[in-house]
Amino acid sequence: MTPGTVRRGAELEVLLGQDQVIPHPLPGHQAVVDRLAARHEVALKIEIEADAMRIQKDLTARSLGHTVLPYASVRAEVEAGQLSTAPIVDPSIPRQVVRAFPADRPVSRATRLLGDRLFVVVNRMIAAGEWPGLKPDAPELTQR
Repeated sequence: MTPGTVRRGAELEVLLGQDQVIPHPLPGHQAVVDRLAARHEVALKIEIEADAMRIQKDLTARSLGHTVLPYASVRAEVEAGQLSTAPIVDPSIPRQVVRAFPADRPVSRATRLLGDRLFVVVNRMIAAGEWPGLKPDAPELTQR
């Protein structure tokens, strides 16, 4: 794929069958990919394990493998023509945005305001197309 392009979509089986640059130990988004791969009986082809997202992106830009990252984390590199992207569409990867506060103690006004601001920023990113797959009125974004 030509750097800087955004394809319409990729099947999980095709993507994960290619050389992968993944983090280790497995963080949240990689754990989701692992569960989906197992559920759909797709073997991950791990080429390189790199913990830092910057290193994952750099290795991918050097054509040393593919990686699965949220679009928002690679947008700048795609716009600069350094990386190309394709959303995983078959099956789609579920996403959930959660804003959590401690249940065992009061939350400061500053913490609550920061949480509210984060919610606004995420919705702005979605509206600008920086977080494909989510819509501002998605149930995943309901404030609780």
